[in-house]
Amino acid sequence: MGSETEGAPGAPGPVRVRVDRDSHPDPVARAQAWREATSVSMDTAVEPGDLAAFAGSVGVHPVGPFLVTDLCLGPATLLRSQSVRAEWEHDHVIADCVVSGRLHGQIGGRAVDAGPGDCLMVDLKGGMHARVVDGTRILGLIMPRVVFEAATGEPGAVDGVVFAAASPAGAVLGGLLTSLAAQVDRLPDRAALALARAVVAVSAAFVVPRSAAPAGGDPDRPPVALPTLAQLRRFIDREAARPELGIESLCAQFGLSRTMLYRVFAPAGGVAAVIRQRRAALAVDLLTRLDASGLTVVEVARASGFGTERSLRNALRELYGATPRTIMRDGLVAERRNEVSAAEIGRLFDDL
Repeated sequence: MGSETEGAPGAPGPVRVRVDRDSHPDPVARAQAWREATSVSMDTAVEPGDLAAFAGSVGVHPVGPFLVTDLCLGPATLLRSQSVRAEWEHDHVIADCVVSGRLHGQIGGRAVDAGPGDCLMVDLKGGMHARVVDGTRILGLIMPRVVFEAATGEPGAVDGVVFAAASPAGAVLGGLLTSLAAQVDRLPDRAALALARAVVAVSAAFVVPRSAAPAGGDPDRPPVALPTLAQLRRFIDREAARPELGIESLCAQFGLSRTMLYRVFAPAGGVAAVIRQRRAALAVDLLTRLDASGLTVVEVARASGFGTERSLRNALRELYGATPRTIMRDGLVAERRNEVSAAEIGRLFDDL
């Protein structure tokens, strides 16, 4: 078994282990050496018909509290039984990306069939019985559960969750994992740690909508990608006139928890502020349109989603420094119109 360890004295450094025909000509000894090298997190079953072709390599690179992994092996079956899980002293989850080959079987009780570009979440405390074909390569980031759940804002079962390569989640997470694995040896420590944390944040963001789905849903249904701020804004733009539009209706519409909704809208000043701004803009449009000149202030308030004249007045005074009747009579002065245009341009950058 070929191996090497790098790093400063006293600090954990990268470890690479290779098990192949050159290091172990005898196939039985080769399979046994692999089992010993990887027994901390799983067992590997190599059938007699697979022995001659079996080979593997694993690279582990510490990055702060995380481990960047590069696993190549096959053909074989990966197992994580109760006895193996009992020996794993730490509590971690993994975000993985299949680079080549295929992984199929059961992970955490879920049926999994992942090919090139697909990403998946694996719980090192969970069960596994999955087959890998010859030449399967999987890149991953092992993260402490406490760090991952701090990013999600809530505990949840993630074992066996798969993000298809063609999905937004698979494309983004796969790109981050492959970039991290490819560059970790060259990146400054702070940059590598920042990229690892990005993997944690992104994987947590894509997992949360799944765990927030209503009880009774299909556990093997593909996870729903977290909606972007731009998508939520567009929905608010369409529905702002509805008085019932609010936090609860947005959570129900997009399958989000209140915590995640607040997190998405934090850069824009909060969900309530965005809804109020959109309703105020709608009210200004109604007040200044020629064909709306016959509307009363109360009718404009209702038509723009405010419901009451008082709410409308307060919003217009705060956002535009004007009253409804002033806007109806004089419109918005040029300076104010420029401020509104600038705010719209700013929204484009908020939505990126």
